[in-house]
Amino acid sequence: NAAVSRTKTARDVSAASAADAAAAVALPDLATLISVEALLDDMGNMTEKNAWQKRKAAMDNVVRVCGETSHRLAPNKAVASVLRALKARLSDSQPNNKPLAATAIAELLASLESAAVCRFAKLVAPELIEVRRAPEIYESTTRLFPRGV
Repeated sequence: NAAVSRTKTARDVSAASAADAAAAVALPDLATLISVEALLDDMGNMTEKNAWQKRKAAMDNVVRVCGETSHRLAPNKAVASVLRALKARLSDSQPNNKPLAATAIAELLASLESAAVCRFAKLVAPELIEVRRAPEIYESTTRLFPRGV
């Protein structure tokens, strides 16, 4: 029976390979890819002369990071903080930033696992539905609501 105890069963091998696969597919953390504090400061910047450009650059960074990670990010507090900041940008004083905010929200939500999307979408869904009625933002939200609201 000593030989039997040393022999791995098929269940042991499949459990080990599943654990190895899960470790190999660890989702990247948004906070390790960009400085979330600086991003939030730039998105909330309303006082400087070129503040709208900083807000635009911050939203562009969110879209860029989502693309660089092949739309795969770990759902965590950093993502929630960025979504809250993007929600505020849906009513930005610069009209050109509004569709970019909707696009950044869509990219960020599309980068999360499906189980986490529902949880994080609750942070921005009412505002996106309201904004969807604005014609300049309509195109940006079609990725989130392909069949309409």
